[in-house]
Amino acid sequence: MPVTLALQWDGGRYFPFGSPNHLDPEQSDEAAEFIARLEPAEPTAAARAFDTWTIGEYWTDPATDLPAITTPEGTAWAAVPQRLPALTPLSQVILRDRQVWIRTSDGTLYLAPEDGSGLTWGYRGTGPTRLAILLGRLLDDINAPAVRSLDRQALPQHPRRPRVE
Repeated sequence: MPVTLALQWDGGRYFPFGSPNHLDPEQSDEAAEFIARLEPAEPTAAARAFDTWTIGEYWTDPATDLPAITTPEGTAWAAVPQRLPALTPLSQVILRDRQVWIRTSDGTLYLAPEDGSGLTWGYRGTGPTRLAILLGRLLDDINAPAVRSLDRQALPQHPRRPRVE
């Protein structure tokens, strides 16, 4: 309960993970690769992100130590990191099945960091803007934090056009 309340209080700003993402290996080779990397685990405080779910098994991602679960029906979910623990630079960005994946130059695959507000593409709005900001940050520093929904200073500043009368 304390973890759930803390996540609700400030969106999990000080937690190493954001909201859970559905992993569908039938829709994404990246999801299948990520699921294959998961290791069985005992529930930890981090797994409290799944408190309201019906859980079949607990898992952990050895690359990030983030929690994952499978439901009794076999559906996989993993918490999304707010920072990558990578040691090598960004090599590839993969947009697939409403998810953003990051591959580093050592070949490690990660879910892109997010704070739970979502990263998207293909339309105008906050999701694509946040994705662009995140990718810029990750190119500069692979360990950069997720873009927070209220992170106004991260938004590009556009000069105002003079009004034509």
